[in-house]
Amino acid sequence: MTVTGMKSLTRDHSLTSLLVWSAVLGLALSTPLALLEWRWPSAPDLALLAAMGAMGLLNQALYMRAMSLGDAAAIAPVEYTRLIFALLVGLILFDEAPDGWAMLGAAVVIAATLTITLREARLRKTPAVSPE
Repeated sequence: MTVTGMKSLTRDHSLTSLLVWSAVLGLALSTPLALLEWRWPSAPDLALLAAMGAMGLLNQALYMRAMSLGDAAAIAPVEYTRLIFALLVGLILFDEAPDGWAMLGAAVVIAATLTITLREARLRKTPAVSPE
């Protein structure tokens, strides 16, 4: 979903509604694949999964709140700090560095999304020309 799409959703729907629908759709879409390889997590793994779920929910709630309050064009660049943190986690915890193709793909996605977001913000601020 684009940043401007999320902006319009936060304008038209409550935060609770968006969070519930996100959870329901996530569960519905991931369950069939999870069932193919299901195994019960151990107690420590269950605790980590619960912590991940709580942090993900908080992250999503704060992001949606920011979208409802702020300008989407200003918030969009902050979204891509996720890529930096994912890179750092991969390097530190897994000793894994992305290859050149992954970095090129990330750059293309970021450039395209920022271009679209900034263009849409510019179009919204441009006054409409009256026929008179």
